[in-house]
Amino acid sequence: DDAKAAKKDGEEPADSDGKQKQDDKDKSGDDGVDYTTTPAPADDSEMTILHHIASQIQEQVDSGKHQFVPAGAALAFGLLMLFNGKGMFHLLLLAAAFVLFFVFAMSEVSAALGVGRHSLISHVVGLEAGLLGAFVAKRGIDGVVAAVGMAVGALLAMLSREELIHLGMSSLEDNRGLIVAMYSVFVLVFAWVFAASKHLRAVALFSSIAGGLLVSSAVSWAVTVIAIRSNWIASALPAATPKAGTWLDFFLLLVHPDANDVGVFAHSRYNAMVHGAIWRTDRVVGLVLAAILFIVGFRVQSRILRSSLAADARECDVLREALLSEA
Repeated sequence: DDAKAAKKDGEEPADSDGKQKQDDKDKSGDDGVDYTTTPAPADDSEMTILHHIASQIQEQVDSGKHQFVPAGAALAFGLLMLFNGKGMFHLLLLAAAFVLFFVFAMSEVSAALGVGRHSLISHVVGLEAGLLGAFVAKRGIDGVVAAVGMAVGALLAMLSREELIHLGMSSLEDNRGLIVAMYSVFVLVFAWVFAASKHLRAVALFSSIAGGLLVSSAVSWAVTVIAIRSNWIASALPAATPKAGTWLDFFLLLVHPDANDVGVFAHSRYNAMVHGAIWRTDRVVGLVLAAILFIVGFRVQSRILRSSLAADARECDVLREALLSEA
């Protein structure tokens, strides 16, 4: 009995060890490589590269260093949007095409050649592809504009569907035919609107608003920096307490009433109290300047748009008369 017990005790560990070895073998495979660990996601995917580009831009805008770069860019783009909304709209489309081709090429090169996205060859190929994509988009800008119209239509159809469902139109939840018809109408209508240049007046309106805000925020940032570095504000307005910030802080001050108070009159007695609410002087002055710039920019763009449409109409009349004369 003792021998049998000893034998049994000796066999059980052996069986246990054998089973453990078999489990380890099943996990590792015949070649001894452990396949149970999920490999980390690739670091050079399109979304990773886009996130890296966005983080670099955000770091530059949010950091306190070299703020003249985003402020100068805001001033330049703001002026362009004020007086040439159509050109700015096309420029944004070309920039989007450049970024898409740039990111896709960098990802493909990284995967094909086994190099990281930070390598020189990835940047060179990405730059070449980006420039080529922008060139192709420029040559076929009308088609790109129509495609943007389709995307806008699809986006508005999605938002409208969600709002209608929220209001009680339950048929838009599972009626596939109705959903497809709704999306088709939105996409086709907005593709026609953009292709027929019916969107240009809306582009002029929104670009004038955005341009006025960009220019006003850049000017406010520059004036505050000058006021802090010089003594003229202390002698002219002794109660003023100028507070610096990033250009983004000055932009947010204009578009959001609860943003951080920055500018020449930040937290000073020059801020007025109206019905229990503080009217910050820097925000009021910035919005007044943005409104003036908007009015000027929209009038200029409207005049240019009318002239362009009149010239197109005259050209169509000339072509029509030429075709009628030949007939």
